[in-house]
Amino acid sequence: MPHTSGTTSTFRQEEQNKQDKWSDLFKSEEEIIDDAYGRAGKEDRKGYRTGICLSGGGIRSATFALGVLQALAKAKLIKHLDYMSAVSGGGYIASAMALHYAQNRDENPSEAGDPDGNFPFKEPEEDDDGSRALNFLHNNANYLAPEGFRGFATGFYVVARSILFNLFIWTLLAGVVVAALMKFSMWIIPKDNSWYKGWHSYLSCPRMTGSWLEQYSDYICRHENIVFWLSLTLSLFLFGVIVVLMVMASISSFRPNEAGKTEEENLWRFSTGLVLLCLPFVALVLWGAEPWPMLRSMPWFVKPAPVVILTAFTLVGLWLVGAYIPARLRGGGRSQNGPPAPEYGRRRMVEALSGGMLILAVGFLLVGIIPFIPPLLPFLVGEIGGGPKGVEEGGHLGLLPFAIYLIATMSALFGFYQARLKGVLGQKAAVVIVAGSAILVYGAGIAAYLAALDLLEVHKALLDNTNPLELRHVLYMVAVITAAALCFIVNINDISLGRFYRDRLMEAYMPDKASIDLRKVGAAGSADRYKMRELANFPQKDKPGEDEANIVMPSEPRRLNGPYPLICTTVMTPWAEDTTDRRRGGDSFILSPLYCGSTVTSWQPTREALGGNLSLPTAMAISGAAANPGGGFAGSGPTTNIVVATAMTLLSMRLGYWFRWRKIAKWRQWLNPYGNHLFPVTTNLLRRVLNSKTKNPVFVELSDGGHFENLGLYELVRRRCALIIVCDGESDPTTAYNNFTAAIRLIREDFAAEIEFNMKIFDKSGGEFQPSGPQHIVARKHENEYPKEVEFARRGYFLGTIRYASQSQLEKRIRKVPAASHSKYGKAPEEKLGPEEGLLIYLKSALIPGLSISTRSYRGGHPEFPYESTTDQFFSMEQFEAYRDVGKRIAGQMLDETDLALLFKDGRPSWSGLIGFDTSRRFGR
Repeated sequence: MPHTSGTTSTFRQEEQNKQDKWSDLFKSEEEIIDDAYGRAGKEDRKGYRTGICLSGGGIRSATFALGVLQALAKAKLIKHLDYMSAVSGGGYIASAMALHYAQNRDENPSEAGDPDGNFPFKEPEEDDDGSRALNFLHNNANYLAPEGFRGFATGFYVVARSILFNLFIWTLLAGVVVAALMKFSMWIIPKDNSWYKGWHSYLSCPRMTGSWLEQYSDYICRHENIVFWLSLTLSLFLFGVIVVLMVMASISSFRPNEAGKTEEENLWRFSTGLVLLCLPFVALVLWGAEPWPMLRSMPWFVKPAPVVILTAFTLVGLWLVGAYIPARLRGGGRSQNGPPAPEYGRRRMVEALSGGMLILAVGFLLVGIIPFIPPLLPFLVGEIGGGPKGVEEGGHLGLLPFAIYLIATMSALFGFYQARLKGVLGQKAAVVIVAGSAILVYGAGIAAYLAALDLLEVHKALLDNTNPLELRHVLYMVAVITAAALCFIVNINDISLGRFYRDRLMEAYMPDKASIDLRKVGAAGSADRYKMRELANFPQKDKPGEDEANIVMPSEPRRLNGPYPLICTTVMTPWAEDTTDRRRGGDSFILSPLYCGSTVTSWQPTREALGGNLSLPTAMAISGAAANPGGGFAGSGPTTNIVVATAMTLLSMRLGYWFRWRKIAKWRQWLNPYGNHLFPVTTNLLRRVLNSKTKNPVFVELSDGGHFENLGLYELVRRRCALIIVCDGESDPTTAYNNFTAAIRLIREDFAAEIEFNMKIFDKSGGEFQPSGPQHIVARKHENEYPKEVEFARRGYFLGTIRYASQSQLEKRIRKVPAASHSKYGKAPEEKLGPEEGLLIYLKSALIPGLSISTRSYRGGHPEFPYESTTDQFFSMEQFEAYRDVGKRIAGQMLDETDLALLFKDGRPSWSGLIGFDTSRRFGR
């Protein structure tokens, strides 16, 4: 791989390496596409690429895309498509087609090369085998529960198993950590230590005589809770410092520099004032702690210790504020325009310091008040547990954690289903999701504390040889050992909801032939074993590896039989160093037969990804992982909130996939090498909370492609395709084009490409040419249409022009996203990037005149059609046919009015002929 040389910065070097890697990837795609169907290459392809996008939207989008593809196959146009870029629901159909074409190529080589003739879902009058496959899909559109009530029971079991399994592991292991911390604090500050007695006398609850805490004072102030009292005290101290900083923000020490005084002198005054204002608060704390009696009881050489410690801390603080901060305010060489003004620097310092302290203060406060929570719920803990005595003696893992988890789980489930909508949530819904998630996370902390108390009791029982172990002590030990073992050895991807989702999708869209013949859902063993690399890569040749079963060795590539599939997912990027990647929350990550990867992670051959074991059904399910911690439509929404993401992680409410991106160290290979609760789940959760960065993580988290861009348009624009057909099946009752506008923004930012609506189409009803644009899909009432009062759009499609960036424009991009290099098609510099323009044909799910009577009837009984919620993944047969009919009719309307099939009748037209597709010029009507 070529590398830059000279004095190029590290950042630019990395960007250049990514572009070099992209160049290798794109050349490999070119070679296999040129060889598709037995063609020679560039002469037949005319030096440009074409593609189709299948949008996300669950089974609604998949069914709409199926109808579109049926119309294109009937018009013999699929063979002219080089790429098939699919997201989420569109990936259902794209993956089913890719598997069918690959199996047909392997089983019937003589029939390969005709993707239109071998289209897998044909109408009964066209092909018997295709009609049986279509009928099977039609009968099993309710793919999540194909067996009725038994299917629903199975789904409930899987959801309950995932949630309870995760809570079991997290609660016990967190309890072990908290118990260790409590035991350590007890060892550092023994119960008979005078320091502990002083703090205990100051913080003791019996001082609040007559309060509800009096009967629980022995429980709350027990020695085990000393770490929580210290946390609470530290929180109060930080709040006091924040108050001091508030006062200082309005006093004279913040006035401009006095004449004749240097910056350092004024800053020294500021530092001195800060320390002097803090001293009264410190004295107040010391007075409340009553240290003087403790000093009298100490040896003579220990008595000066508090004074020495206080003086040392004061001097260190004085040095930090008075010496370190002035150096920072002088600029530190970071600004090219010189150091900031002292007043401005002080404001920034105080604001940043106060903000950080506020976060820490609230965090320490929430931790510190945990021992107060059980007494606040006397019915759940006090009465059932036997009052204060029951609280103190045990029974902590009873109804309290269960009730907290139950309430928060219901709220988190609401967030899960809302995330499936992939739309903009209302403010009230977002508040409910965040609040419920916060209750869950805090409830997990309380449960860990209660578990820690019981674990300390077990530890005490183990050390006490006078009394035999009780059964509950043994059960606690067995539970902790089991949780620890499961944490390390269980594959995190296999016990998540994503595995259930993947299997049901595979059985519906990739069934074995026996299932189709029997017209009954069964195990899809053939699809389950089919690797992504086998679609267009190399025959398998076994070679033992360190932690992989098989390594695929390069040999003769298989011929591609159909459009090259790009399964689009999103790689979550909370760990990225680039601000743009963190702000977006993710980047486009492709899973394809040859390469996997993204701009952020770079790319690697699919034959090496996951040891060559990435299966096609797994790729399909990853692309549709709509509910995932930290993921949201186009990187937005309440599920991207850190609190909600943490709650979803604790509940295992995730459909995403942990993708091992780099080989793990040998010392970690005794753990599950494909991901467990410790690596990467716990490490990633800590990285999110701490906002830490890394360049090259071992595991990357993949989720729904719609969490970055929901059309699949981004990847085809990256490849500078000259013809792009977009199938948008989103739920868009207001015709707001959320998916489309998000895609336009991303391709403008990353590729400097623009989409314009300057083309015309011939209106046969009016006999004249009309501009084509998004406005034509806006529905309006028609008096003579059935059913009554239903709004219909004039068309379900429009045309547009993609204006690609020149080389100079790409070089000005702040974020260097590599563009396709078509250098083999031209020698002049301006031709190396490929087409300057591209034709965009945008098909959108909408009601148009000419739909079948059954579709209109379905619309009469379902007012939300064709924009029913994405949460509805239980399609009826009538519903399935209605969406398929919409897609087929809209595609048919587009083909009839534009004569696109005529444009490709004699093979692929020239570039200029394709770009001049405007029907007013091409056909001269």
